Amino acid sequence: IGVISVPILGPAIEKSNMKWGKYGSWILLAPFVILVSATLLFANFNFANPMTAVVVSTICFTIQAVSTNAVYIAYTSMNSYLASDGREAVSLATVRSQLGSVAKIIAGYTLLPMVYLFGGEKTMTSKGMLLTAFVTTLVCFLLFENLYRATRGMDAEATAKESVKASDMIKAAVTSRPLMLVLLAEIARVITIFMIMALFPFFFKYVVDDPTKASTFF
Repeated sequence: IGVISVPILGPAIEKSNMKWGKYGSWILLAPFVILVSATLLFANFNFANPMTAVVVSTICFTIQAVSTNAVYIAYTSMNSYLASDGREAVSLATVRSQLGSVAKIIAGYTLLPMVYLFGGEKTMTSKGMLLTAFVTTLVCFLLFENLYRATRGMDAEATAKESVKASDMIKAAVTSRPLMLVLLAEIARVITIFMIMALFPFFFKYVVDDPTKASTFF
């Protein structure tokens, strides 16, 4: 989904000019879509036809993934307007990366207990996962809404800059060997991360035999 959506979202965001700002509009709207789609993804609709459930889940997951990419592109693009110089921009990017690592640790120690708490049982229940998804994405929405209010108007000058076309991005990736290698290395890195993320729950459930210790993974 990311491979397809990111090259489309990048130029689309750069060309957008909604009333809440080029980047601010996506920072404001995309998290709400994440909130709704992620909540619906974990809702148990008890469809009579299992294929209907698969289709609905796929649609919700796709919308949630695309919205996540959209808000990520928007607020990272905003960095150059939040920093006063190049050094500050680098510091901001570094801090963002560090806080991302901190967030993973917090998620590792809190998400599973939240599922147990909201589910009322010391096991993974659909109710617990649904309420956990709703609470976490609600917090995400509220924080990004505050980010929008704090940075409102800072991206005004971005509307005057030249837009990047999707065709130019593809052409650059194909014709530049270093860029192609960077992209291939990034794809390999992401595949590795998702492979590990997909396997670690089974490791802690069937090998360690204690899902509560999954927090150590992060």
